[in-house]
Amino acid sequence: MDKAQILSEVCHLMAVLFYDPEEFLAGEERMVWSEYHNAVAAADPPMVEVYRALQQATTTVDLTVLRVDYAALFVGPGELRACPYGSVHLEKGYQLYGETTRGVAELYAQAGLRLGAESATVPDHIAVELEFLHFLLHRMASGETSPPAHLYPPFLQRFFQPFARQLADLLIRRAETDFYRLLGRMLQRLTVVLARTVDLPPAGADSRS
Repeated sequence: MDKAQILSEVCHLMAVLFYDPEEFLAGEERMVWSEYHNAVAAADPPMVEVYRALQQATTTVDLTVLRVDYAALFVGPGELRACPYGSVHLEKGYQLYGETTRGVAELYAQAGLRLGAESATVPDHIAVELEFLHFLLHRMASGETSPPAHLYPPFLQRFFQPFARQLADLLIRRAETDFYRLLGRMLQRLTVVLARTVDLPPAGADSRS
């Protein structure tokens, strides 16, 4: 499998794991963990060990406990333990909807993507940024020229990486459950892997590192 496609699947997985855990651990949409195992293993062997531990953590934690931790970290009320918005980490003064938020939204627009005016989704939420990486990497793997591949390096280096590194550290230090501490470790490993991909070759080229 092409390196870009592998990383596209891993970014999609990570985006899902930043949703409310009830969305992927309960009901008909319950996540099938094995579907992502090969992609994680191919992307980064150290990450797959964390992924196995993350899956195991879901079998021992009560969903209500997990949702309480999710709220304390990402939603509130009160001060968030690990705020999921990039501008808070990249700008001074705990800034929401700052210059970096607008910068992210502009890159989405250049890629032909727009969040609806009625949407409650913030452009620089970690899950949205991971979905955008999924989108870009999938297009790169398929050889499509739209959106242009030149959007990937600035998004990765200016917006995603510095934000994700800080968020990963906060999750590791401040989460109350093993699940979210392990998610922090997975995000930390993902930043290491993605740091090697700024010059990712186009589909069909030799992708050996």
